[in-house]
Amino acid sequence: QLTCRQDPGHPTRIAMRWTLSGTHTGYGVYGNPTGKTVFVRGYCHAHWIDGRVTHEWITYDDVAIWKQLLPVPA
Repeated sequence: QLTCRQDPGHPTRIAMRWTLSGTHTGYGVYGNPTGKTVFVRGYCHAHWIDGRVTHEWITYDDVAIWKQLLPVPA
């Protein structure tokens, strides 16, 4: 989902809500590959000036990712 706002005296402001899913197969910040399917929800905000992104902020739910990857207690 994408929306944009244009107000005089401000850059064009863009907001995007996104989701993705994939399989945890690589090494990285979430540890050794688990082979589990992971669903990620995120948001991006950006300023657009003269056809270029000049500032960008990205947020995603890191805790939700960890909850999907950690072992379930017995």
